[in-house]
Amino acid sequence: MAVVLLVDDEKSIRAFLSALLKDAGHEVIEACDADEAIRCVERYPLDVALLDIMLGTGNGLDVARHIHDWRPDVRVILMTGEPNFASARQSISLRIFDYLVKPCDPQLVLEIVSQAAAAKARDLEHALLVRERARNQEDLERRVRVRTAELNQSAINLHALAARLQVVREEERKALARELHDEFGQKLTALQIDLNWLDRKLQPVQPGEAAEMQDKIATMMPLVEQLTEMTQVICASLRPGMLDDLGLLAAIEWQVEDCERRTGLKCALSLPTEDIVLERDDALALFRILQEALTNVIRHARATQVMIRLQITDGELELDVQDNGRGFTPEACPVPEALGLLSMRERAIGFQGTVNIRSKPGHGTAVQVRMPLVQRVVTSAHGGNFPGFAGPTADSGTSSSPSGPVSITGSDSSSLGGE
Repeated sequence: MAVVLLVDDEKSIRAFLSALLKDAGHEVIEACDADEAIRCVERYPLDVALLDIMLGTGNGLDVARHIHDWRPDVRVILMTGEPNFASARQSISLRIFDYLVKPCDPQLVLEIVSQAAAAKARDLEHALLVRERARNQEDLERRVRVRTAELNQSAINLHALAARLQVVREEERKALARELHDEFGQKLTALQIDLNWLDRKLQPVQPGEAAEMQDKIATMMPLVEQLTEMTQVICASLRPGMLDDLGLLAAIEWQVEDCERRTGLKCALSLPTEDIVLERDDALALFRILQEALTNVIRHARATQVMIRLQITDGELELDVQDNGRGFTPEACPVPEALGLLSMRERAIGFQGTVNIRSKPGHGTAVQVRMPLVQRVVTSAHGGNFPGFAGPTADSGTSSSPSGPVSITGSDSSSLGGE
């Protein structure tokens, strides 16, 4: 039921309507003029106001205007015995709920008051829902902000952890390579020298006695040579000493020549004419990315040609690796190959670089690495031009991704394996 303000200057009408509304279960507050009605508006919580327009003192429209300003949620119903256009127009401007003409039908009065009270209740419920939704939205946004901050911090921590793991792994590789070289390699060399010494000493011995021992030594020598070569290969794969001793360009030349020698893959290499001296960790990261790219070509691309180019562009060091292999669909990249791409990404993050990979089935793969150039330039004999190569070109539309250090997209341009 509703709280109804009843305003009429005729006591008999006011008494009749008050009794009618009370019998219907409504609470009624009565006023006989505009001043008293305004005081009631300011004093009582109201749902509906039933106002006579023509009052002995004041005007019902003035009360309606005050309600509109003071309690806009209250529904106003006007009553008049002399309806006219002016009052109707003002009623519209004040958003009056309904307009009754005296003498009022009691049943119609009850229906309109009930409708007005129901409308006010719906608006109140809607307002509560809106406030609740706003609170929920604010709480959700706050939780999203907190969670986003946590995720961002987690990403920062993971990148830092990945960088630390890379450093630790490289240090372990370096230590293992040094140990193999210093201990195992030296002992193999000493063993080889001793075998040569024995071979020379056995020559004066009786031919019949020496022949068997010399045959044994002859079978041991290739094994020692193979072990020595294997040790050198393992040391080079664990830690390319050439990178530390001769620099990035020499290490890249060695890696490409070794790849070509071992696999028969035709490699076209272009390097700057001036040597590039980077921080050791940056040079190592770029070299490892090249190794990963070539490994993907060998394992997955089924390519016959690969083009490697290192150049300085717009103050950045740019490494391009492009093959003429089978290509792949980035969205369907299997997990093992995706981990190789992730490895390149993490290494690129370590020097604030970017890695872009473009590929399409049947059109090869292209890998482009960019990193800020903070280095010294010295004279070097490195450099060269591409031999004839029918593979993809660099003007295929590859560009750095603004959203992160790695971009992997389908393209008609050739590109590197990771298929």
